[in-house]
Amino acid sequence: MVAPEPEPEPEPIPLPSYSLELRFGVTFPADYSFDQALAALRYDGLRAAATAVVGVQIPVLDWLWLGGRFGGRGRSWAHPDRDAASLVAGELLATVQVRAWLGRVVELGLMVSGGLGWMQVAMRDATSDQAVGRFGVEAILAFKTGEHFAFGPRVGYDFFEWSGMNAYGHGVDVGGFSLGLALEGRE
Repeated sequence: MVAPEPEPEPEPIPLPSYSLELRFGVTFPADYSFDQALAALRYDGLRAAATAVVGVQIPVLDWLWLGGRFGGRGRSWAHPDRDAASLVAGELLATVQVRAWLGRVVELGLMVSGGLGWMQVAMRDATSDQAVGRFGVEAILAFKTGEHFAFGPRVGYDFFEWSGMNAYGHGVDVGGFSLGLALEGRE
């Protein structure tokens, strides 16, 4: 009797030399004192900030990726009789990601980011801006689609606030709980 041949080991998943990421999403900032002051002046704002991010990551180990991101986000507050008040923000971040494969298609991960943010508030022909610290954590779920692409949802929390932004000590936020969808190109 001939013994059956053992099944061959599956080929390892090839590690990309780099990954480019494009992410769109929304954050849900906290209700800060600036929001409350604007509401008292009849401004009405949606407590959400649209976000767009571009990033690059380089895997240094199978499970550890280092990289950076830059992006922008914004909010506005409408007024029935005046121009809207607005807030735009930019960010430049360093990232550390831990990733693991579940099979050959699904990838799970966690990303921690930190760096510098910039915010500008415009209201009634006046602007004010400030550089602020920016930190975040994000869960990653990616689905590999072919050899060079992956996509998936992102869920996280961003710390992106400006305390004491005016003489009244008001604070404003464009961080908070975040949801997004990312597309990755890998080479």
